[in-house]
Amino acid sequence: MNLINLTLGIYSLLLLIGGFMGFAKAGSIVSLVIGVGSGLVLGYCTIRHYLGKGLHCWLVLGVTTAITLFFAYRYYTTLKIFPPAVMVVCGLLVILVMFLKRPKNC
Repeated sequence: MNLINLTLGIYSLLLLIGGFMGFAKAGSIVSLVIGVGSGLVLGYCTIRHYLGKGLHCWLVLGVTTAITLFFAYRYYTTLKIFPPAVMVVCGLLVILVMFLKRPKNC
């Protein structure tokens, strides 16, 4: 397992769990749909890359950037550390790993 698979796998699990937690704690359907949807998309890309079938770099970067920008806005408006600031750091870490360790076909 390489660094891309590890970071994407952990990030997609965090998004999945966060979506369920947002729904369980606040009853937020939007949190459930966005968290589970983006977690599944990134999980699919992770599995695909692990199996050697390529990595959808632009899809991963697009989803990660959108989620990171959303959480940056949430941090700016609420100034809460968890979950917005933590997810911004995680998203920036995924973007950094994607740029430093990306496959040649990306």
